[in-house]
Amino acid sequence: MFLFCGGSRNKYKALFWDGDGFMLLYKRIEKGKIQWPRSNREVRDISQRE
Repeated sequence: MFLFCGGSRNKYKALFWDGDGFMLLYKRIEKGKIQWPRSNREVRDISQRE
């Protein structure tokens, strides 16, 4: 899964491969903002279980 965040940090897209094709998920947050990593040190991998 790959995540992409908009500049205003209230929208994000997720690109996911399900074995048969890509799935694109889109989410817009009404109140608040996404806490997005500000540096490469804050980026982390997540497992399939997470």
